[in-house]
Amino acid sequence: MNVEISKAVLQLNRRFYRLFAPQFSATRQRPWPGWERVLARHADNPERLSILDLGCGNGRFAVACDQFLQCPWSYVGVDDSPWLLGAARAQLSELGVANGWVEAADLLASEDSLPAGPFDLVVLFGVMHHMPGGGARRTLLARALRRVAAGGCLAVSYWQFGDSARLMARTVAPAALGLSAGEFGPADFLLRWGEGEAVRYCHHCDPTAASRLAADVGATVVESFRADGEDGGLNLYHLLVPGPVPVAEAGRTDGE
Repeated sequence: MNVEISKAVLQLNRRFYRLFAPQFSATRQRPWPGWERVLARHADNPERLSILDLGCGNGRFAVACDQFLQCPWSYVGVDDSPWLLGAARAQLSELGVANGWVEAADLLASEDSLPAGPFDLVVLFGVMHHMPGGGARRTLLARALRRVAAGGCLAVSYWQFGDSARLMARTVAPAALGLSAGEFGPADFLLRWGEGEAVRYCHHCDPTAASRLAADVGATVVESFRADGEDGGLNLYHLLVPGPVPVAEAGRTDGE
């Protein structure tokens, strides 16, 4: 995907989350089941668990932390949608999270645009499918990985919408928005959202491509599983640590 097309689809998605943030947020109120499995690795952390939520949206991952963590925790959420950041800020206030805040940032703008950390747990949930092109996906994954503290991990979800006939029926030809189909890769799509004409750019990152991304940024996948949705497999999760780890220390890998 060339630079101009990348800019066009990023602008398309920014416009979506500017115009439809309240409606989108209303459909994203409950934590995903897969998050409980991620948090279970840290539920009994003996010290305060520091969390960075990249692409935090309305802050519902903080709700999952409140539900599933038994240890003290701190939280920083980052997003570039003003409305969703406002909702996340209100969510933290409602939960009474004393060590939590949100801030505005473009995840692809620069290295310095993101909180430096390090953090015990960095999460990228519902984000990677909006990154146009392999370069953008590698850049964001590498930046997130650099914010992981020693002994911590990065948890990433990859939306497996390409495996769903129902979701693929919502695809829109790029030409409908004045974009060239020839500039899209075979895993790049425009998807209608809701019952109207709202459209987002989404990339289907399958298990092989997700594993390749981890290798490209020098990470080790210590656990892989699928969860969420009606069939329990709508998202592929990777739990990553920087650098190689001994095989005996790697966690269970299933669902790929």
